[in-house]
Amino acid sequence: MSKIVHMAGLEAPDQLVPAGEGGAHDYATPEFRAVPTASGRRGIRLERAFWRALSTIADRMGIKRSQLISDVLSEAGSDDNATSVLRSYAVHQVETELSTVRQQAELAFALPMMQQAPVPSFAIDRDKRLVRVNAEFNQFLRGVLVQLGNPDRGNLAFNLERPVADIFEELGTSGQSCECIVNITMGTRFRQIRSRMVAVPPHAPTALVGYVINL
Repeated sequence: MSKIVHMAGLEAPDQLVPAGEGGAHDYATPEFRAVPTASGRRGIRLERAFWRALSTIADRMGIKRSQLISDVLSEAGSDDNATSVLRSYAVHQVETELSTVRQQAELAFALPMMQQAPVPSFAIDRDKRLVRVNAEFNQFLRGVLVQLGNPDRGNLAFNLERPVADIFEELGTSGQSCECIVNITMGTRFRQIRSRMVAVPPHAPTALVGYVINL
């Protein structure tokens, strides 16, 4: 086994562990690093998971990990308990990010964002209810009504050719999409449109967003 030697002024790179590999022994292994503090460089021993978390946070901020650590300890006002400060900071940042991800996964945020594409789009839930359409879809629908000979939406029916439950099951947590025919009917007259369906959110989806791909 090769030994990683830390050199002053350099940050030993964190080893990336592929998803699904590495267990508690890997991320709980303490590692010693020399870090910059207000009073000069000092040795800090943190579990590997925290070093990786700090590296990831620094990368997203576009700075070096050493700069991040220096800033965090400087803001704390003391480096007497540097390990506790750095652990607490890393956990706080992870919790904040998870909270943001959860909010973005909520339909109230996700559906309007996904329907920003400049194409007609609609969203339906597991109960086959049309829960949202974008402005482009409303404009598209007005043209369809004219084609069907009635500008009134009162007798308009909107149906997917495939069962909604089957589409949810097919897409599941795959992050993939599928095509589906949508029938827009007005009495005995109808118009078929082709749409591409995406499940939202990708994990445990509760809605389907459809993009009209033939106008």
